[in-house]
Amino acid sequence: MNEQDLKRAKSYNSYEANIELIKRNVLKAISEHGIPKQVTRKPRYRFAVAVGTAAMVIGLFGSSFVSPAIAKALKQLPLMESVFKLAGDWGLQTADERGQVTEVRQSITRNGTTLSVSSVLYDGVRLAVGITQQSEKGIEEIVEVEPVIDGKSIHWPGSQNAQAVDSQTSVYVSEWRPNTDLPDKFNLQMLVFLKNSGERWEFNIPVERLKDDQVIMHPMITKHFDDDKTMTVKKVTLTATTSELLVDFEVPEGIQATDMFFELSDERGTTVQALSANGYGKQVEGRERVEHRITFTPFETLPKAVTIRPYLRKSNDDPMNPNYIKELEVNIPIRP
Repeated sequence: MNEQDLKRAKSYNSYEANIELIKRNVLKAISEHGIPKQVTRKPRYRFAVAVGTAAMVIGLFGSSFVSPAIAKALKQLPLMESVFKLAGDWGLQTADERGQVTEVRQSITRNGTTLSVSSVLYDGVRLAVGITQQSEKGIEEIVEVEPVIDGKSIHWPGSQNAQAVDSQTSVYVSEWRPNTDLPDKFNLQMLVFLKNSGERWEFNIPVERLKDDQVIMHPMITKHFDDDKTMTVKKVTLTATTSELLVDFEVPEGIQATDMFFELSDERGTTVQALSANGYGKQVEGRERVEHRITFTPFETLPKAVTIRPYLRKSNDDPMNPNYIKELEVNIPIRP
């Protein structure tokens, strides 16, 4: 167990002195046994072909059990501190290790079930919240987590990832990709709905934007293929916890829907993992224009340049050999 992990084990003033030993056991178990790979799938989305405005949202879900050693240690904690480390992607795990997440520590208990919000992170691209459920009756499915800001329910693209610790404990990461500008500080009212309880669980969470060296570029590079289709890279955002592309596709009205994926890499060819994708389409002068937002895990270090490689993939294609569209490949120098 390294020094950085030890620093993450902060004490709770309201608990007994031996809680530090329990926390060290948690970190030791994680260090020795590792975090299991989450069950995920690559996001995909389609060109919008319906008449009028079309909207597409992809949510990624994953679930797996942690090792018995980690579960045993975690069960001793009155409030878990490592939700992002257990159920988050690489970007959230790294932010947790660096101390860049905001600790919340709010809990509600009803009829033997406790929901706790332990941490929150907002980096300007995505808003992520760590949730723990503990129940004597067994884990109940979380069917919806609804964000509310200034009294208005927000319908942002989002996803939820879950990790079951045991039959009575699960951790979740719920996250959203806001499609409107948010202030650097705001209050998030989060409503959680369980499958069978029929009640809403309400949390009020202060959120502050992560202060890091973000790179935001608007290259506005347009590429053409098949004579009648265009792609424009409108925006590239790189943060310490997320990478994001904003891309427009324009195709003839009535074109057959086509699976489209994206690969993002640095100047050395190192790729980052795709996390989510969503798109919104509208008709413009007899053509279908679809704006896509694709989020990825962050680069380990700020790249000197990024390469965007769109590709098609049909159900019978070899996933290890993507059908890249060479005409649409874009190379963009990064200027901090």
